[in-house]
Amino acid sequence: MADKPIVAVAGAVSVDMSLRNPPLDWYGSAGADSWVPGIIKRLDAPVQMVLGGNGGVPAYVMAKSGVRARLSAPVGTDIVGQLTRRWLEDAGVELLGAPTASTMFGLAAVDDDGRRLGCLQYPGPPVDWLAASQCDDAEWLLIGTHAQATRADYENTLAALEHARRAGRRTAYDCGVGWRGRMPPADMYALWQHTDLVIGTNDELGDWTGTDDPRTIARAVLDHGPRQVTVKLGAEGAAWQGRDEPFEQEPAPRIERPNLTIGAGDSFNGGMLTVLAKGGALGDAVAAGQTVAAAVVESGRGVMGWVSDEPASAGKQWTTDKGQQETDNENFDTTTA
Repeated sequence: MADKPIVAVAGAVSVDMSLRNPPLDWYGSAGADSWVPGIIKRLDAPVQMVLGGNGGVPAYVMAKSGVRARLSAPVGTDIVGQLTRRWLEDAGVELLGAPTASTMFGLAAVDDDGRRLGCLQYPGPPVDWLAASQCDDAEWLLIGTHAQATRADYENTLAALEHARRAGRRTAYDCGVGWRGRMPPADMYALWQHTDLVIGTNDELGDWTGTDDPRTIARAVLDHGPRQVTVKLGAEGAAWQGRDEPFEQEPAPRIERPNLTIGAGDSFNGGMLTVLAKGGALGDAVAAGQTVAAAVVESGRGVMGWVSDEPASAGKQWTTDKGQQETDNENFDTTTA
């Protein structure tokens, strides 16, 4: 274990439950003290329940891929926390801090094609952002902002990024959707000034840079201090650029059976940080992230539908639960078949 790279992660952990194509009128205004036929609606597909969270999912991917992932996230003593703790520890994730009283939980309704119709989310206790930044033997710190982030979360995220950079660690930050429309751009730019690698979707980064063109987004982000940026483009693939690296873009991997996209973006982050922590180039890291995300989307079972089978000596094999394998950390094949 001593020769594995170490990445500290701060972000949310949750159980994400998905209801496939639920009846739109399943919830009524009139309650009943007992079960009656009128309030019972049929689901034609089983409920999917998987590990979620922009801290838990990338940590799970990294731990399964030969990285020591140390995770600061509120994982409670409740039944949701017991379940997520088992999933994470079975994968090899090292949890920081004491258990909390409760855990984040999400309930999403999706249509037949896996597109999201709506979501109920219990945010859980606050994330201890600083705990991850204080892992003295970590080479990287990855922070992901969740959708329910508060102003206090912002201040602590800023402090965590500053602390990690002062300590000589490289920092990666996924801005997520948490502060979109709720924070002035200058505050986001302050976070970027302490970030080596900024990660976000085209929509998220577009909000902060005022453009929807990936090339212009990348340049605008780099102008605010980061060394590198990755723009997640969904079905269109991903783009990346560094201060001394040209803008690059690659298409998304081919997916035979597209399914549920929940967890794909966070899985992408885990695949990407795995390669970067092992000393790989950003282009290879993006390719690895796309490979993991594609397997997650095709499985329809979130990150639980993806598995890495890594030999202890090489650390260069990626396998999905369908038996698909991509090899060679320096030249990832991003086509899933």
